[in-house]
Amino acid sequence: MTQVTLHQLSQTYPQANLPAVHRLNLTLPTGQITALLGPSGCGKTTVLKMIAGLVEPTEGDIQFSGKSVLNLLAERRGAVMVFQSHLLFPYMSVGENVGFGLKMRGVDAATVRRRVATMLEWVQLGGLENRRPKQLSGGQQQRVALARALIVEPQVLLLDEPLSNLDAHLRGEMRDLILTIQRKLAITTIFVTHDQEEAMLMADQIALMFVGRLQQFAPPRDFYERPVSVGVARFFGGVNFIPATKHGLQLETPLGILHSLPHTLPDGPVMLTIRPENLNIKPHGPTPPAGSNIVLATIQQQLYLGTHVRFTVQANNLILEVVAEPRQVDQFRLGQTVHLEFPALQIWLLPMP
Repeated sequence: MTQVTLHQLSQTYPQANLPAVHRLNLTLPTGQITALLGPSGCGKTTVLKMIAGLVEPTEGDIQFSGKSVLNLLAERRGAVMVFQSHLLFPYMSVGENVGFGLKMRGVDAATVRRRVATMLEWVQLGGLENRRPKQLSGGQQQRVALARALIVEPQVLLLDEPLSNLDAHLRGEMRDLILTIQRKLAITTIFVTHDQEEAMLMADQIALMFVGRLQQFAPPRDFYERPVSVGVARFFGGVNFIPATKHGLQLETPLGILHSLPHTLPDGPVMLTIRPENLNIKPHGPTPPAGSNIVLATIQQQLYLGTHVRFTVQANNLILEVVAEPRQVDQFRLGQTVHLEFPALQIWLLPMP
């Protein structure tokens, strides 16, 4: 198994105003799946190509298990890349496509046939080795590309937007297949995606990039519960942001005084955030006791979405979003005054942008 380390990795394309990747430092654990996540043009595919040896870094180093691979040709690195567009040989059969890498390594024909058959069973394409790529669906072609990459037993598997060309049903099937095979082989896997949900479902850890720079590297859960900046929180669907001044556990806000759990940020200006599903909306009742983290709000909009209800409320001059259980749709009406509870455990503080 292989640990991948990126040290001060940079790439600046000729005539570009900004580097595509700027001094990226990452240690990707052996045998796990890492998602390179970010919007289009953030540099994530460039990182993948540098690891594969298809693009030479402007500066920095790439190490596999502590040894630099910069001086190794792409085919000698032990990293195999599966592209978004499959890139299958149209004049070859499925079996010939899958076995191509072994054939180039001089493996005997009988062994190639045996391993091709095994690999096609793994990707659920057994019995299709004599078909041509044009006779396959897009999902089947992607499975062939995956089988072709895995059959050579790479140290590192690189996937460039592996699910983006598939419809929703096939994406789910392909995602499950990749996870099953990855767990079976325990191969270090890095995949590029712009889809937060895909990264959450597949990755052991996520490296989020904006404009060529790493923003946060952490397990998926942290991006929802412990984002490091307003930009990261917004990328993962954060919509509730309230300016505050921190005084120990006390937060002075436009909504009044709220209380949080201990936080590493120093006292002073901060940005308070809380996810819509962590706010509690309750009927207006007796005045809540001091320190209860409950404020008054007015319902501006409500959307019933089957599995949940999304309320838009106004508290003071702030517009906030609340996600509640579907049964609560009948408890409230537009214009109604309600109590809005901010559980201290769910409040997260961010540096002021």
